[in-house]
Amino acid sequence: MAVFLLTAFLATQQPRAGIAGPAVSSSPAPETSFASLDLKEVRLPEKIGKIEEFFEGKSGRTVVLVQDAHAIPAAQQNIRRLIEYFQKQYGFRQIAVEGAASRLDPQIFRSFPDKEKLARLMEEYMDRGELTGTNAAAIFDGSSSGLTGGSMVFQGIEDWKLYEEGLGLYLAAMAGSDWSRRTMSATS
Repeated sequence: MAVFLLTAFLATQQPRAGIAGPAVSSSPAPETSFASLDLKEVRLPEKIGKIEEFFEGKSGRTVVLVQDAHAIPAAQQNIRRLIEYFQKQYGFRQIAVEGAASRLDPQIFRSFPDKEKLARLMEEYMDRGELTGTNAAAIFDGSSSGLTGGSMVFQGIEDWKLYEEGLGLYLAAMAGSDWSRRTMSATS
């Protein structure tokens, strides 16, 4: 299983005004906040994921790394559910997104007038493996049943120059590999 998407939830000990703003949802505040999060006490619903390991550093920040398979709809649904879970249970508001170099702005989707049609359309994309769980979470921002107005920040963390350099090295290695030569001769 390849790492398709690095989704890290970054949370400081105190939420910063101006970064994510207050949650628009009228739901009660989480019972446990990320400021008092003890990683040994975190329990995920089994149907959406499992904790394989954790490490406690000295920075006072919590980062959750989510690994998933490429374009597997069930995995992408669980990524979305994990983001929603950490938002609702622990107040996480910042999500770092691999594969993007700037802040995601899903406002065009959020402003779509027919919310039910949008949800059905996004579900179709998810079912075909064309929509990531992170992007779905950004569009619907913590709500499986509707849009909440953007209480989370989805920030791309990709360094495009470094990414392109790495991709070039990968493609060069593939062009010179035995696997590449066998594949090319089998299709020629």
